[in-house]
Amino acid sequence: MVRNRALILGLAAAAWLASPTPAGADGARHSHGDLSSPQTTSYTTLKAARATGTAAVDGVSMTAAAQNTLYHCRFTSATTGFGYSWVSSSNVISFANKVMVEGEVAWTSQYREVTSGSNLQVGSNGLPNHYTGTYPTDSSTEAGQARYAPNPSSIGTSRIFANLPLNPTTSTTPTCVNGVVGILSTGAMLFDALDADGRDAVANEIFDLCEGHPETTTTYHYHHITNCFTDSTSGHSVQVGWALDGFGIYGPKGESGTTITNAELDECHGHTHSVTQADGQTKTIYHYHGNREFPYVVGCFRGSSVVSDRNLYALTNPTTGLWYTSTAGGRGYAIESNASQLFIGI
Repeated sequence: MVRNRALILGLAAAAWLASPTPAGADGARHSHGDLSSPQTTSYTTLKAARATGTAAVDGVSMTAAAQNTLYHCRFTSATTGFGYSWVSSSNVISFANKVMVEGEVAWTSQYREVTSGSNLQVGSNGLPNHYTGTYPTDSSTEAGQARYAPNPSSIGTSRIFANLPLNPTTSTTPTCVNGVVGILSTGAMLFDALDADGRDAVANEIFDLCEGHPETTTTYHYHHITNCFTDSTSGHSVQVGWALDGFGIYGPKGESGTTITNAELDECHGHTHSVTQADGQTKTIYHYHGNREFPYVVGCFRGSSVVSDRNLYALTNPTTGLWYTSTAGGRGYAIESNASQLFIGI
């Protein structure tokens, strides 16, 4: 049984990813193409480096924003997990003992950020710039054993596009999360901390060496921060992606250079101070952190404007035609005008 939720993802314009950088003041802030620095660290080393984490408490309320939980749009409380051996009776996760999906599969990843007027446009083909495990999960491996509900999904291209506020502002009233919470600069999506049945996905789902896996529409994603990024050697962690409200997502280290705890973060799993963003600018701004404590990354959205996942679509690779979704057939194109730029998706 596939336990991850079906994804409703961002509009895709493959032509936008491949287009040249716009001239003038607006332009590409960051991009990557083919896999250049794949994760080659051994499974044993990666497991040993993971140490421990804190899982969700069964039954913890999710109806309001609070530390150590999610403010969720669909689930009112956390569902009981499977009782796997790597989760203790006190909800401590031993990542070193957790089963992993084997394999070292390389992908051609595309990711791009472009500023346009008051917007930050982030696009990806959904494929990560690091190795993944082999999916569907091989039944001959440990992760393929029936008791771990092996993942039957393959990894496929997802046409992702998000139009985020370039200068986001905070709101006094947080917004609940409901599946997708961000896009990481690896090119893959970030989901919230739950699986499709309301369980702590990090404690109960089986991931590969880079902490990701595909869901039913073949979209590769994470439920917490991947360990396959190059963090700073000292001081504050680097930015690893963007939340759907336009605020940055950073790795696990705070200003002191040590792993940040939930007690140092607000109810949405973030805080405000001076940070260096992905474009090299340093500013005092709200931002999220990923750590090893539930809800791991984004517990709710602090931003005043959030890209709704109802405005994002998972596109299936067509068997015929140029454009296909599960709700509309045929082929076609879309033209969008934004300031001085024209975007054409085919």
